[in-house]
Amino acid sequence: YEALYGQLPFAGESMAALTVSVLAGEVRPPPGAAQVPAWVHRVVVRGLAREPGDRFASMAEMCDALERDPS
Repeated sequence: YEALYGQLPFAGESMAALTVSVLAGEVRPPPGAAQVPAWVHRVVVRGLAREPGDRFASMAEMCDALERDPS
């Protein structure tokens, strides 16, 4: 996420605020100038999902999803 958007996926000025953001699953929206395809964003956000069942089963599965460009 940080490599794509230049910011961390979760906001928080303190460890406590960051913890709240992570536990709530509140991924920051990408900056308006980001030129990352929407499908890549969806894959990355799924990889950051709070609930294990909502994430990919493995990093290999996530990498496979990133290799499947729908266009």
